[in-house]
Amino acid sequence: MEGIDNINKFIKKLQGLQKAPENMKTELKPYLTHAIQANITEKKHLKNAPLTLELKGNKHPLTDTGELRASINTITENDGLKSGTP
Repeated sequence: MEGIDNINKFIKKLQGLQKAPENMKTELKPYLTHAIQANITEKKHLKNAPLTLELKGNKHPLTDTGELRASINTITENDGLKSGTP
């Protein structure tokens, strides 16, 4: 249900931005960060490579300690947004 609430909030924000598109990047930043973090949490990606399996076992490919997910951030850069980890 949280995902639907976030989408509804996102749609309302977009509707409000029709009057002030210069704020769009600022308004979208938290949603982009959340989408990447949700993707990591929901584990929708490929399995570990054979070498990774050998080194860390059969753990989830993008999670081990949770530091990667926690470090995801989105910044405004030039004419767009850039998401990632430092």
